[in-house]
Parts: sequence; structure tokens; C-alpha cells
Amino acid sequence: MNFGERKRWAPSVRTVLIFALVCSCTSASWASALLDEMNAQYKREYGIEIVADHESYPITGTGGSIDAVNTGVNNGDMVLYFLRKEFAKYPPELLRRAGVKRIVLCKELKKQSTRIAGIAVEQTGSIYVDSTTKIGDESHRRRTLHHELFHFIDYALGDVMHRPIWEAVNKGGPAYGSPAPPPKSGPRNWASHPALGFVSDYSLTALPEDRAELFAALMTNNLTLRLLVQRDFNLATKVKILKDELVQFCPQADDAFWARMSAF
Repeated sequence: MNFGERKRWAPSVRTVLIFALVCSCTSASWASALLDEMNAQYKREYGIEIVADHESYPITGTGGSIDAVNTGVNNGDMVLYFLRKEFAKYPPELLRRAGVKRIVLCKELKKQSTRIAGIAVEQTGSIYVDSTTKIGDESHRRRTLHHELFHFIDYALGDVMHRPIWEAVNKGGPAYGSPAPPPKSGPRNWASHPALGFVSDYSLTALPEDRAELFAALMTNNLTLRLLVQRDFNLATKVKILKDELVQFCPQADDAFWARMSAF
């Protein structure tokens, strides 16, 4: 290549670099626009901030250590669309009364070194959500979000470890902490119904988890649950208790609200 050819080539390289830089900045602007839009909406309607960066890890609390990596403001669009769809189900007043202050988007989310899709930290009003698709399928991630949100609702309702009416339904059945029975044959179903009154294996672990699992099933309009309550009186009773508590906590969580859930 002679000198003249090099002169003609050099401006082309600069043009490509400038074009790449412009595209990068424009892409970042588009990617963060949804976060800005949703943050403004969620702060206004729910009093919730969405955090995607500058969170310090690990977090150590009474429930053990939580570790993760920040999603970053330009990498969370997928989970933001997912959040917007699921949060749209709730009356704004219910979310405000629940006391959630922050939704923290992260990657590689772990509790005690175990990968998880989400976790509630009531002490700071935060729900940590893994923004990747590496943990479970979409149904699992949807249930996790509603499960963790319910922990805040439950906390606002009172003593999460003592619900006498609820516990009375379990009388004669397995105690919390009991191991789940062996898996049933055939395809695995999250709504495994390990015992009367329990929708999933994880429901057996503790009272707050039992309630959160049932709430998550209701909020995702789980077909198996809809069939189970027709033949499991204990489970149907728990559904009624939960709905009665919620409408007392927030009048907008009424029959019309649950009818809308059945349409999702």
C-alpha cells in the first residue's frame, strides 16, 4: 500500500470508530430508558425504587449471607419487562402497604452459596431479583417474585411465625419441617401437593413459606391449584383465609381483584 492509499484508508478507520462509539452510546441510552421510565413510575405509584447498580455485596443478615453481582443499568431490560407485567397485577395500594422499598436487579444471586432466583430482605425493604434466565424457567421466576413479595405483605400483617387459624388447618397433618414424600412418577410438577393443605414441597418447610407458596400459586393462576382446591378442603380453607386477610389488609384485594387474576 502506498502513502496515498494509506491516507485514503485512515479516515475510513476513524469513521468506523466514531460510528461504533455513537452506536454504543445510543444503545446504552435506549437500554437505560426503560429503567428510567419504570423507576419514575414505581416511585410515583408504589414508593419503590429499582436498583441495578452500585449495590454492595455480600450482604450479611440474620438469614445468612447473600451474594450477587450488579446487573448494571444497561443490562436489565429482560427482567424489567417481566417485572412490569407481574407488578401490573397488583393494586398500587397493596404494594404501598406491603412496605417494599427497593427491587434490586442482580446476577449470580446466591444465598449461602446456593443459586436462587430471588430473595426478600425485610429489614431493608428490598427484593433481590436475578436478572438472568439461568435459574429456573419463566414460571419459576414468576412464582419467585410473588412469593418474595408476599413475605413483605405477611410481615405487614403481623407475627409471621404464628397464625393460629392457619395452623389449625394443619392439625393432624405433617408438621412444618417434615421432609417431603418421594417424588411422584411422571413429569415433575411444582404443585406437587405433598400432603393435604400443602401446594408444594417447599410449603412444608415453614409457616411463612407455606403461605408465600400458596399466594404465588394464586398470583400465577396455577392450574394444578385450581384443580386441587376442588378436592382438598384444607387447601381450599387456606385459600379462603389468605384472601380474607388480604382484603382486610387492603380493600382493593377484593373478589374483583381475584377475578382478574384468573384472566392472566
